Amino acid sequence: MILGKLKETVNIAGQDVPINWGHRTGIAFTESLRTISDDEVADECLRAFYRDRDIKANDPNDLIEKALEFYSYDPDEPFGALEKEEEKRKDEIREEKGLPPKEDEQLLNFTIDAPFIYGAFLSQYGIDLSKEEIHWHKFKALLSCLNDNHRISQIMHYRSIDLHKLDGEERKEYRKIKNYYSLNQPSAEEIAKQKEEEDYLLKLNQGANNV
Repeated sequence: MILGKLKETVNIAGQDVPINWGHRTGIAFTESLRTISDDEVADECLRAFYRDRDIKANDPNDLIEKALEFYSYDPDEPFGALEKEEEKRKDEIREEKGLPPKEDEQLLNFTIDAPFIYGAFLSQYGIDLSKEEIHWHKFKALLSCLNDNHRISQIMHYRSIDLHKLDGEERKEYRKIKNYYSLNQPSAEEIAKQKEEEDYLLKLNQGANNV
């Protein structure tokens, strides 16, 4: 990225094929994945990233492979190898037991969080995302480097907190914040169940301290 121009084409059978490289394409494709079926992903991928004439002139499987490779760029990919391996091992154990894989908690939604992302980019980088089209890889790199004082950074932090690692009043307090910012808003029944569980654990903890 810092040694040359960001890619605006993908190589298909030795030919450079233009790809829709802007952040709006990446965001739109991300949001579409939340609503379409697995069978529709391939067609949506082609439609989002390529021109019709390039789709007709090339092998669609090659186009899809390169587009998904382009789309999946992750600035943090080189890091956390041990943690990723551990999560992979846990998923394999769950699969062996016939259990569904653990779903990663969603930390960001480009539609719901749009005002906070927009404000953070404008404040920190002077980039008006409503007017400027920036490269998808540049967008993801800048997004990953937002300062902690931005509202979107704080919201993502709250969503990522593992409540099982907290105890007592601290857990109750962070549970409220986490529920407030959750992208899957809990029902009244779920909140009541959470409170009941936390009250029980708090009493156990207080009893242990009194021994």
